Amino acid sequence: MQGKLFDLPKRHKGEKAMTVMLRKTESLCPVCMKRIEAFVTIENNNVYMNKKCQEHGSWKVLLWRDAELYQKWGEACVHADPVENTMKEKEHGCPFDCGLCPDHEGGTCTAVMEITNSCNMACPICFAQAGQIEPFNPGMEEIRAMYQTILDSGGICSVQLSGGEPTVRDDLPEIIRMGKSMGFKHIQVNTNGIRISEDYEYLKALKDAGADLVYLQFDGTREDIHLFTRGREMLSVKESAIENCRQAGMGVLLVPVIVRGLNDDNIGDILRYAKSKMPVVKGIHFQPASWFGRFPYEQPSDDKRMTLQDVLKSLIEQTDDGFEMDHFIPRKRFDSHCAFSSLFLLDYENRLHAATKIGEESKQLIRERMEAYKSAKTEKDNSDYFTNGANTFTDKHWRMGEKGKSGDWEAIERIRDYRLSISGMPFQDVWNIDIDRLKGCCVHVVGTENRLIPLCAYHLTAADGSRIYGTKGE
Repeated sequence: MQGKLFDLPKRHKGEKAMTVMLRKTESLCPVCMKRIEAFVTIENNNVYMNKKCQEHGSWKVLLWRDAELYQKWGEACVHADPVENTMKEKEHGCPFDCGLCPDHEGGTCTAVMEITNSCNMACPICFAQAGQIEPFNPGMEEIRAMYQTILDSGGICSVQLSGGEPTVRDDLPEIIRMGKSMGFKHIQVNTNGIRISEDYEYLKALKDAGADLVYLQFDGTREDIHLFTRGREMLSVKESAIENCRQAGMGVLLVPVIVRGLNDDNIGDILRYAKSKMPVVKGIHFQPASWFGRFPYEQPSDDKRMTLQDVLKSLIEQTDDGFEMDHFIPRKRFDSHCAFSSLFLLDYENRLHAATKIGEESKQLIRERMEAYKSAKTEKDNSDYFTNGANTFTDKHWRMGEKGKSGDWEAIERIRDYRLSISGMPFQDVWNIDIDRLKGCCVHVVGTENRLIPLCAYHLTAADGSRIYGTKGE
């Protein structure tokens, strides 16, 4: 689905900007939600989507601020994993037949199970419908059916228990235990951290039931950020939640929603905070704000749109760990602009070293850094010596390790415990949704009607606040 790599023309002073078309796709009208023709173009080194509804007008939406990087990432794209078993017939076309339908080209990598729409907060920014519609708290047999839907569609994958706020359910440990008994190896809990900051025994019960990771909402290191995004001060809650996770032996992934002009200048401080909380903090997953759910419905201007490239640029500029753009790997399945991932390892001088780089073979990189680490441990040289276990990464990276033996095991423990994942994924909204990209989505919300719905489609919100999906798990 990627366009041809273009050599961008040089523009002389006073010349009108030239528009280069990369590819044709389809999008949605933000007003009536009808499928309409769209074009991805380059102008002034920015990448835009241009689309027009015959009834409601035209829109030009910023996708990316660096056209050359956008095209370079496009070269990394390969075809998505096929969907093994579709569950809904094609009738109206994408995105109106999600289930998944035969048009979908991306199997499930992460299944998001919304086990409640109740919440103990009322955040000004929220793509869920917590507290806005009729209460939804499926029973255990409904939840078993949701797990089975994932298995029937394609088998074992990572599961995220979400909401609403899943920790408002006292039976969450039983829900986790059920998933483990059905064969799911990695189950994470998406939470604002309030209950686990106050109730250690509840957190310990989640851990004992088999929870592998706390996916912790964490928008920044300043209270003004939390006041804007969450409507209240939250730093003490996050501190207590992370400390309780440390005591319980539960790994934590920090998840900041990045709003341009609010906390994009805090990205470096978020990284430094994560480093200070290792090894309990295992990673950071940046989510540039999208215009859906509980968020302003009008089209954002270019200066408000936070892109993946903006996140990476801020990481490089606001930190002193020697980050390079090539340390961050674009998603290789279907649309490479959907997400990035990376892995870094912390030395004894509190400096991160890249274990990922575009163009390098991971296994060779791992071998080289393992040998360098062993040598450096003897020579007290804190150079580029780290590695990671690429195999079974999802299953093992997010867990906090147990203490091992001395000797060589000390080096292995350091590598295992002091590695930090940095990733990011901006969800599509009605303004920038690309139907071709949506067909390759591998993050799916599990509904209670034996359906899997791509997350971007599930939370899609029109200009008047209406939705296609996302009511009572449907």
